Amino acid sequence: MIETLANPFLLATVDNEVELETLARALELAVGFQLFFARCNEPALRERLLEDLRQRLPELDLSEIRVPEATSHLLDFLTEIQSSIAPSALFVSGIENSLSNVDHPELSTFVLNLNAARNSFPTVIRCPLVLWVSDYALGAIMRGAPDFFSIRSGVYYLESRDRFIDPAKLEESTELAIPPGERRSRIGELQELLSEFQSLPEERRDRSAELRCWDRMGALSESLSDYQHAIDSYENALQLAIELKDPRAQASVAGNLGVSYHYTGNYHRAIDYYDQALHASRQAMDPQAEATALSSLGAAYEALGDYRRAIHYNLQSLALAQKTGDKGGIRAALGSLGVAYEGLGDYSKALAYHNGVLSAAREVGDQRSEAQSLSNLGVVYLLTGDFRHAIDCHEQVLSIARKTGNKRSAGIALTNLGTAYRSLGEYVKAVDYFKQALEIARDIGDRQSEATALGNLGIASKNMGDYESSLKHYSLALEIVQAIGDRHGEAAAYGNLGNLYSNLRDYDSAIASYEKSVEIAQGIGDRRAQAISLTNLAAALYEAGDYKTAIASEEQALRLLEEIGSPAAAEARKTLSAWRSDKLLKAENS
Repeated sequence: MIETLANPFLLATVDNEVELETLARALELAVGFQLFFARCNEPALRERLLEDLRQRLPELDLSEIRVPEATSHLLDFLTEIQSSIAPSALFVSGIENSLSNVDHPELSTFVLNLNAARNSFPTVIRCPLVLWVSDYALGAIMRGAPDFFSIRSGVYYLESRDRFIDPAKLEESTELAIPPGERRSRIGELQELLSEFQSLPEERRDRSAELRCWDRMGALSESLSDYQHAIDSYENALQLAIELKDPRAQASVAGNLGVSYHYTGNYHRAIDYYDQALHASRQAMDPQAEATALSSLGAAYEALGDYRRAIHYNLQSLALAQKTGDKGGIRAALGSLGVAYEGLGDYSKALAYHNGVLSAAREVGDQRSEAQSLSNLGVVYLLTGDFRHAIDCHEQVLSIARKTGNKRSAGIALTNLGTAYRSLGEYVKAVDYFKQALEIARDIGDRQSEATALGNLGIASKNMGDYESSLKHYSLALEIVQAIGDRHGEAAAYGNLGNLYSNLRDYDSAIASYEKSVEIAQGIGDRRAQAISLTNLAAALYEAGDYKTAIASEEQALRLLEEIGSPAAAEARKTLSAWRSDKLLKAENS
């Protein structure tokens, strides 16, 4: 499994105006103790944001205190402080200074004491408590003090608009690690806020704020695999961006729409929106947004099996990244080129690209690029049958993911490890890895990855001869992809069911499943998936004795494989040659 597309356009969803307004409303309504986290990586910005909140809430006394270095127990410190002040809400900064364990901040005494004192905070602190935290501190608290983190009333994300954030790092955003239930609650809060904006008199309405609300709701819906709501939200945001004649916003939101359609397997529609993002980014004279759009176009054409066109766009993205000196963009483009050459069957060139990215990532300490290139290397080794090297690569990815707290990346590594062990015939170990991947997918609310894990469990169960469990897993996977509108996943699910029925020699059911898979793949323009399904359909037809239709299906598959330059075309030619000879022999003997 190749790592799924991360949304590179989501940078625009970090919006201080929406976050501050939502936090202000929460503080205004709070009674007694409530715990809030305000994620902001820049101390100077925190001061400006707090002053902004004071202007929004002039009737409230918003006090701030700083935790001294080497504080080991926050509650004890606040207990001493609280006797001298009685604020309406208390903001606390300086938490990073108390995380004594640099390598494993979640094991710091300060964090462990937060967890131990979880039940005491509401009885001691009589007002809302807002903790200023960096990504580093928030991640440590989430991992090391889950009980304390569970009593929060909200997490708010605030960022400087003057500082560029590498979009490639957004996939690891702490926001997407927030439990699914809280993400759904945040969508509800944004809907209420949007209703308030829309109820204002026309001359007082802030269209930019409304745009950001729609965009944010789209991002949160996308993170929950609720692609239809994501698309609906992004379309509203795009309409506002067009009305405002804001090309930067148009590029971002059109790109978001493209990613949502990409996730559903509607690659042609995704390409339409990526093209819009490309045009808008050039209009805005934003080279980084332009490179992102070019890279996304490459990913869409790669998904369609059009590897030559994918290489064309990735080379443009690479040239732009080199021109602007964007080293992260250079590594991303080189990695994408490796994936495209892998699709063409040029594994030596793919390995060269991925190893080059790996060396560069390690040189600058970019763990995300390191993990991505290791994952890509592992996939190439899987395809070439070098399973031991594949396992080594994916174990390294898993180690990095666990160290950085990136659950999504850990789930992908576990899936790839399961695939490697399944290829080695070690099905029990494969099932264990797939079950761990399934648990993570459900934990983070990633329904698409949940369906993938169920599909993999179905394959492993089939390989072990447990056809009943296999059918159960495949059916559950099919239900999920249909529910979230993932047409690509639906084609794969029907293909898996066809494989199972073929094993059971139920060729009528197999043919029906493969035909559905072919129909869906053709409908979304995925020639690679269509060719695979046609090949499987042909095999089922041949086993059922319908030689003429089988050969016609295999010929159609061969044409598609040749069009996309797939190395699988050679095998299709061999199959056709054998079948034609076999058909002649059977005709002569009849």
